[in-house]
Amino acid sequence: MVLDNMEKGVDAAVGLAIEGIAKGTQDHIVAYGLKEGGVGLTSLHDDVANSKCEIVKFPDAIAKAKDLRAKIESGEIKLADPMLNPRK
Repeated sequence: MVLDNMEKGVDAAVGLAIEGIAKGTQDHIVAYGLKEGGVGLTSLHDDVANSKCEIVKFPDAIAKAKDLRAKIESGEIKLADPMLNPRK
């Protein structure tokens, strides 16, 4: 049984990296998150009902995940990237 899936958007990350390299704007260390499509959850997809994940049985959890995603993408919720902002 799979409740939900954490996804890595390698296709999005590679596309953005190639674009940055071509433009000469690519940084050496980059974090691609929800906003850029670098990570996600199956429950955030419009077709989650077809995913066969158990999360479809919990529409309130899906709604909460989508609300949190929107707040993270808008900057209302700020998350520190441990790779870019290590604790001292």
